[in-house]
Amino acid sequence: MNTAWGGLDNDGQINLCLSADHKTLKNLLKSKAFTVSMATEDQIVACDYVGLVSGNKEPDKFAKAGFHSTKSEFVNAPLIDE
Repeated sequence: MNTAWGGLDNDGQINLCLSADHKTLKNLLKSKAFTVSMATEDQIVACDYVGLVSGNKEPDKFAKAGFHSTKSEFVNAPLIDE
């Protein structure tokens, strides 16, 4: 997920605003887990792409953006290799 609506609370908790029709929420409800990655300046184009293109319509958008993933050893969610 590429989020535009999220933030950190004073107590270090992460808040995310999720739409029911997005694939991100479907994946989160299925796996009951997620990871957090922070983009760098050189990843702006790829992040813009995954933020604009729906995973419901383009199942390979992650790979098309040039990202690769590894399953986290701690939770049932991927880590972005880049």
